[in-house]
Amino acid sequence: KVDEDAREPERGAQAPAAERPKSGGRQSFLTFDLKSEEYGIPIVSVKEIILRRHVTRVPKAKKFVAGIMNLRGMVIPVIDSGCKLGMGADGANAENIIIVENEHAITGMLVDRVRDVVTLEENQIAEGTGSMGGPQGKFIRGVGRAVGKNLILLDVSDFCDPTEKYY
Repeated sequence: KVDEDAREPERGAQAPAAERPKSGGRQSFLTFDLKSEEYGIPIVSVKEIILRRHVTRVPKAKKFVAGIMNLRGMVIPVIDSGCKLGMGADGANAENIIIVENEHAITGMLVDRVRDVVTLEENQIAEGTGSMGGPQGKFIRGVGRAVGKNLILLDVSDFCDPTEKYY
């Protein structure tokens, strides 16, 4: 008897994208503020949310790296999200660090304030970044249209890329 899970996928079959799980066309996003804009990341990428704590600067780290922190014995990099999105290196107003997991790598995202969890239907998400200019456009997955507001949706796999060298 062949184990159903051990079989290889049929030719032409595509594996579902891990960063875009859908439940009946619905997706949930953790929303947060950066400067005057509201952003969202898929909730399935979020491990936890913590209050801002001491982050140790690392010599010769890239400009957008706020530093490293100790999280229950793990040393993890912390990204200044505003800086990485081209808003300048000023994380002074950041209140929270969102701990995300991407391809088994843990990264902290320094954000001004965590807001809420928003669930969007598939038709409320305008996919694509073709009209988003600059080098930061690759981090933007699309725009979500929630009641009374638009959310800039980040692509966690590019924003917290575990193959990127931070130091």
